[in-house]
Parts: sequence; structure tokens; C-alpha cells
Amino acid sequence: MATLLVLASPVFLQADWESLGPYGGHALKVVLDPKDPSHLFVATKNGQVYHSTNRGLRWTSLPFRLNPNAALHAIVIHPEASNVLYLGVAENSAQPLNSGISGVFRSDDEGQRWTLLPATRDWPVLSLAIHPKQPQVIVAGTLQGVFRSENAGADWKRISPLNHPDLKGVVSLALDPTNVQVVYAGTPHLPWRTQDGGASWTSIHQGMIDDSDMFSIAVDRTDTQRVFASACSGIYRSSSRGDLWTKMQGIPGTNRRTHIILQDPVDEKVIYAGTTQGLWKSPDGGSTWQKTNPYPYVINSIAIDPTDHNQLYLATDRSGILKSRDGGLTFQALNEGFINRNIGGFVSEDALYLSSLYDGDFGGIFSSVDAGRSWKLNANQVALKGKNVISLAVSPVNSRLLFAGTYEGLLRSDDGGLSWRPVTGVLPRPTTAAKAARGKILPVSTAARLPETKIFDVRFSTAAANTVYVATAQGLFESSDNGTAWKKTSGLVSAGAVYKVVLHGSDPNWIIAQLSNRVYVSGDRAATWIEARVGESVIRINDLTFGEAPGRILAGTSHGLFESVDGGKSWNRGTSGLPMIPINQFNVSRKQPSLMYSLSLAENQIYRSTDGGEHWARFDDGGLRGLSIQAMAPGASQMANLFVLTENQGVLVYRPSLASGISERAVAKVSE
Repeated sequence: MATLLVLASPVFLQADWESLGPYGGHALKVVLDPKDPSHLFVATKNGQVYHSTNRGLRWTSLPFRLNPNAALHAIVIHPEASNVLYLGVAENSAQPLNSGISGVFRSDDEGQRWTLLPATRDWPVLSLAIHPKQPQVIVAGTLQGVFRSENAGADWKRISPLNHPDLKGVVSLALDPTNVQVVYAGTPHLPWRTQDGGASWTSIHQGMIDDSDMFSIAVDRTDTQRVFASACSGIYRSSSRGDLWTKMQGIPGTNRRTHIILQDPVDEKVIYAGTTQGLWKSPDGGSTWQKTNPYPYVINSIAIDPTDHNQLYLATDRSGILKSRDGGLTFQALNEGFINRNIGGFVSEDALYLSSLYDGDFGGIFSSVDAGRSWKLNANQVALKGKNVISLAVSPVNSRLLFAGTYEGLLRSDDGGLSWRPVTGVLPRPTTAAKAARGKILPVSTAARLPETKIFDVRFSTAAANTVYVATAQGLFESSDNGTAWKKTSGLVSAGAVYKVVLHGSDPNWIIAQLSNRVYVSGDRAATWIEARVGESVIRINDLTFGEAPGRILAGTSHGLFESVDGGKSWNRGTSGLPMIPINQFNVSRKQPSLMYSLSLAENQIYRSTDGGEHWARFDDGGLRGLSIQAMAPGASQMANLFVLTENQGVLVYRPSLASGISERAVAKVSE
């Protein structure tokens, strides 16, 4: 008997972690409840489902957390029982891993609980369609072909030929509303049609340009002979159920890549086309077209309110959910509560700063001055010279001075992240003493320009004024004048890439440099280095941090926690209260160095120590399951405000509920 995969989350766990944004990002599908147009659902390519019960004014994450590799390509709602939803899921992988996250999922309670339909397990589902008049009929398009259920998903039957060379990778589906046996399937090999429920299939591409993708197909509800299709080369219309197609004119070639075509639910002559360059609208069934909004939004999906067809919702690539109240002439972003961004760098000071990746005009450097309750986009990718920021640092004495590490070099801002300029540094003039010593001794560091190379890590020293370190693909660099002049550290870390630099909070002499397979420690401000050999060679070091005592270092590794009390020369296991699980990151409170957290990504667990890492206790991290956590940072409150940075759900803040407050007190008692 097949095992059911049921996804649900206890409500009290979710209450402890609040998503703070910054809202917006990538939205793949948007659908509207046919019985209640104020209720909308949005699916993403990273395994997330959101819903709104107030026409998009506020979005709430639903408990559908498989993992970020789950692409939710399709979501459909039962036309008569709108509490029933279906999701089509495929892994974001060129080679599916059959990990049990792919298939058709069903919810009978508006998305609060989801069940993987057993017959569909490990199907990479790319499209779904439900018949508008016979909703027990559902069709799924997968990488392997087309499947059909006639009993609401309980049983399925393949209706496309097995191992057909072209009828696979079915990215779009459409059903004839008057004939349940007629199915249209769009593939990378143009469109196909069956008129007998799948017994036979016909390639219907006459009149089409040979395309790479057939993104969407729509059947005219008033005349089922008329069919529309959208593709890489533009929009097509057929008056013969696809036997012959005519390419629609009026949309320039730069706008022809069309992800979605949709007929207005009230006026059948009005057709909308969502392209990679914005929204186009035809008032006469596709004969003429006009662009409704000049901004080049990348549109993935469209939903139209049937009770007021001037209200449109768009799911876009980078700007999240957009709404129009005037038939597409103007749009407003409605992303409160919705987030699906790739986060690069994050830093927590008096203000919070983070960077989002690949968001164009809609992302870049964000800041928050109220502990994440609201965010401001300081600089988009244009202001960042087209670069994606992967690391951030803000001066501990001047909150308006920031450095940003990118794939092509370092950027600097002197106005709180509003404007940025590239940093290369200047070569300082050699002193008389330096000239005399030249050629006689090997300097511990050499003056250098900062290379235009990949910047992995940027750190300001809190122990040495105006000092900043940059870990790059060409070594470790230091500046003692806030980035005007730079010198490259020599010795063991002079060659090759340095991926991370760790600085002592109060002693500027102690520095850790992490390379790809080596870790080096300096106790004399990079004049000399020793290699820190932690355990056996199979142990991978993920992160390190200094303790308060001189020479004390903690190492988070693939085999748990290790500790050194002699500056990295020797190591012992540190396991008091911390199980032997992979430790990926430490975070130490600057205001209270004895308070630190450790994060295990493999276990999705956070542990806390209040005595500088001597003893650890499990921190209440309920609600983080299914999230891809990248980093964490403590806030102002010792007990509550812990910030967690995720891969695609932004920043979360820990706000303990009454129930978790009880568990916190119990944990504190155990740690005593």
C-alpha cells in the first residue's frame, strides 16, 4: 500500500517566527478562487504557496514546505468546491532525484494540509488542467508525457504514447470546455491535440514558427473552434481547433516571448498576453494589440476577477504580485507578506542591511531601521553598477559607511547604501624606512591595489578603528583607513582564495582566515600564521569564532563542535549540551559576547549558549523546517529577537509565543 505524504504545520510553531521581508521577488503562478474573488493563491518556483483573503492586500504563507528544490509549476482550484486545490510539483534539477517531492498534491481545506496523490509520486509535473464542467477530470503534463484522472486524482492513466520522442516535457495544457475528450498539450516540440481522450494524438503546428517552448494554450469559451497559443515567437490563433494557425501581428519582436495568454472572463473579445517585456491587451480577439503599461515586467501568470474584470493580478519574475484596477493601464505592487528572494549579504548593526540577488530594478541593497518591521530599497542593481552583492559590511562607528562584495570586486557607499562606487584602492607612497629596508627583509604585508575579483567576505574590525578586511579570490586584504589604501597579507594566506575572515571582537591581533581546505590563525595581526588542524582530514570546517578568553577558538565542523584554548594549535571536542551534529555557523552578540548561537543546516536546529560556548541548549526554532537557512544574527533582546536569513523567504525574527516562552524557561533551567 502506498504511503501518503501529508504536509501540515502546527499553528503554535509558526507563531514564534515572523517573516519580515523584504517583500516581493519571484512569483510563478497566481490563481483566483472562482467562488470568492477576494481569495487568491500564489505558487513559487522554490516550494512556497501563499494565499490572500483580501484581494492581495496581505499574503500569508501556507504550510507547503517541501524544500527549495520543489518548483510549483501549476496550481488549479476546483471550479465548484473551491476548498479543493491541486499543485503540480517538479524538482529544480536537470536530473530528477526521485526524492518524493515531485507529483500532484491535493488539499481539501484551502491549502492548510496537502497530500501527495500516491499514483503521481516522483512525476515531474509541469502543468495541470481541471475540466470546468466535469471537475473530476484532471490532466497532468509531466516530463514523461500526459496523464489523466477521472476520479479527482485518486487514479491516473497515461494518455500519451510511452517514450514518445516529442510528446513529453508538457509545459502547458488546455481542455475543451464542451468536450472532455479534447485535450491540448504544449511542449518544447510545439503543440499537440487529442480528440479521443488520448487514444490518438496529432501534432498541430501548421502555420507556426519552429519554437523552443509552447508556454500556454487557451480555448475560447464562446467558440471552441478558436484556440490561442503563446510561444517564444509570439502569439498564434486558430479557427480550426489547431489544424491551422495564424501568427498575431502588432507586438514587436522584442516583446514576442509570451508566457501566458488569457481570455477576459466577461468580454470574450478581450485577450491578455503576458510577455517577458510587459502586458499586452487586444480588444478584438487578437487582431490588434497595445501595450497596457510601459514598464517591462516579466509576466509569468495572470488572474482576472470575474466580478470586476478590470481587476487583474500578475505574477512576475522580480516584482512579485502586481494588481491593476483599470484593465491593465496602471499597476500597484501588492507584496505585503509575500517574499521569494535570493538573499546575498546580510549584516545586523543599529540598522539591518541585506542584499537580494538577480532582482534587477526591484532588488539590491535594502535597509531597515526598525528591526525589520519595514524595509527601504536603498539601491537597485542599476545603482550597484549591475553587480550582485554577496557580502556586506557596515562600519561599527559610522553607520553610513558600507562595503559590498560582488562577483567582480568591492563597492563602497558613504551615504547609507544609497549610492555606490567601485573600490580598487591606491598604492601608498613608501616611507624612507621602507625604502631602506627594501630588498633586505620580507615584509609581512605588501601595499597593493584591491583586485577586481570575486569578494567572498567583508569584515570591519570592532577592535581596531577604521580597519576593514576583505577575503577575495586572490587572497586576504587589509585597509586601516576605511578602504582608501590596501595591503595584501603575506605568508600562508598570500596565495589562492580566502573565503572567510573572522576577527576577534576586542583584540585586533587575532584573525582567522579560511581557505578552501585550510584554516589559518594569526595572533599578531597577520604578521605570522599557523595552520589550525581540527581533528581528522575528513572533518570539514564550516565556521569559526573567537571566545572571550585569549586564544580560545570554537570551530563548527561537519562532525560537531571543536574547541581550542591555545590559538588553534590543539583542539578538543566541545560537546556540553550540543549533540554531534554538523555545525555550519556561529553568531556572537557584540553587546554581550557570552551570548552566542550555533546553527546546523542539516538538522535545521539552533542552539544557544549564555556562557561563551561552554554549555549549550536547544533553542526554540519551531517553524524553520523546510526553509533553506543561510545565516543568523541576534537582535537587541537577549532572549527574543534572533534574526534568521533564509535563501528565499527573506529575514525571520524570533518572537516567542506563550507556549514557547514556557519551553524557553525549561531550556534555561536545563542549561543551569
